[in-house]
Amino acid sequence: MSAPESEITMSKPLFGRYRAVVFDVYGTLLRIPEQRSAPYRALLRWLAAHGRRPNAMDAVWVMTQNLPFDDFARSLGVPAPLIETWAAALDNDLAAVTVFEDVETTLDGLSRRKLPVAICSNAAHPYRAPLHRLIRTGIQHEIWSFAVGTIKPAPAIYAACSEVLQCPPSDILFVGDTPAADVDGPRSAGFGVRLIDRQQPGVPGERLQHLTQLFQDDY
Repeated sequence: MSAPESEITMSKPLFGRYRAVVFDVYGTLLRIPEQRSAPYRALLRWLAAHGRRPNAMDAVWVMTQNLPFDDFARSLGVPAPLIETWAAALDNDLAAVTVFEDVETTLDGLSRRKLPVAICSNAAHPYRAPLHRLIRTGIQHEIWSFAVGTIKPAPAIYAACSEVLQCPPSDILFVGDTPAADVDGPRSAGFGVRLIDRQQPGVPGERLQHLTQLFQDDY
């Protein structure tokens, strides 16, 4: 018989080995609706229509700009009415973000063990706001692609995680939903890793279906 969620914080797996935990944000802690207006894509289409050649690195470019959306669009010469329309659509997208149901229990469990927690996310500047709105406690450090100027799986972003947590990579567990960015990349950097796939059953020691399985795995 499995323990109730209220007792999860009394279990002890993994934490004799890992001194800190890093979570991806979108798809791991926060749920972003599949149907959304995607104003950054609209911005890129507008730029292409006005002479800027599309680039395979456009997504990286967007996610490494440390600017609010309207300032970024204004710097590119987008007309004010379009900026207002897209900014309003972006606000609607951000308001529709929700937190996964297992997050509060998981962060509470880590907090009771006094383990530092960080997030590491590939995201454009405005996508920080839902995290602050929906998760007010339990995360001590934030590593965003727009703040460090690079994206996962570049080694520099994992080095930033290790630096802010003041732990060697081997003492940190990285949890996320994207194999390349949240498993292969951090593993190459020396982190422990777990993939969360909320659509598939968890596999002990390999894949999680729910974050609370962190407290059940035998590390």
